[in-house]
Amino acid sequence: MAQGGELFAQEIISGQILLRVFNSHPGLLLKTSSSTTIFDPKSIDPARLPVPDTIIITHEHWDHLDVSLVTELQQRSGALVLTTPFIVSLLRQIPPAYLKVLEPGDTFSYQGCSFTALASLHPGYQPLAFLITTHEGIRLYHPSDSDPFPEMALLATHPGVDVLIYLGDSLIKAVQIANLVQPKTIVCRYIDGEALSEKTKALVKQLNQHEAYFCVSQVASRVRGPQIAGNGFGTDTEITATDI
Repeated sequence: MAQGGELFAQEIISGQILLRVFNSHPGLLLKTSSSTTIFDPKSIDPARLPVPDTIIITHEHWDHLDVSLVTELQQRSGALVLTTPFIVSLLRQIPPAYLKVLEPGDTFSYQGCSFTALASLHPGYQPLAFLITTHEGIRLYHPSDSDPFPEMALLATHPGVDVLIYLGDSLIKAVQIANLVQPKTIVCRYIDGEALSEKTKALVKQLNQHEAYFCVSQVASRVRGPQIAGNGFGTDTEITATDI
């Protein structure tokens, strides 16, 4: 298992996951008992990050891709980079042996985790969403910037999704995706700046129907669902999910 980095000092035992959002929008760290994965690193000193086993870039938009940062992080760590064909063409300083091209429907397993690339309804050169399955069988869906679309409902079929990670800027879309995916737990980052509005309270009530844990801006509310602990949801927030 990869080590190092001040953001991930906590050790994770079998059956646990740790999620941490580390910048203003897309950056996500996922740590299991066997591996560390970094999604869309942007606007952060690589020295603050742990040494990852895998780096995933979902699409090429400016707020998700920093070629220099990805290159430096990969060279420091020796991590595999999983991403789209277009982004691979931009990462010219990374040896091809450390680049894995994925297209929707492809699955790649490494260090105890299975990464399935899925379609994403978002502008760009074939942007990707991901279904991640840990070696204990915890299933996480990360749609990245995707809008909701009907085929997402296929994820609700057995064995389903344990954690929906929504880091977009619309609570309405979070609700729509949750209604399609039917996750046990939802981790949500942004809510259009209306953390305490009546509109937001109504949308949170809809999310409660999913037996979900919902973290809203700096306010965290616990509802029915698996054990999960968090310290609010802002920059550098740490979320630990246990026994999902």
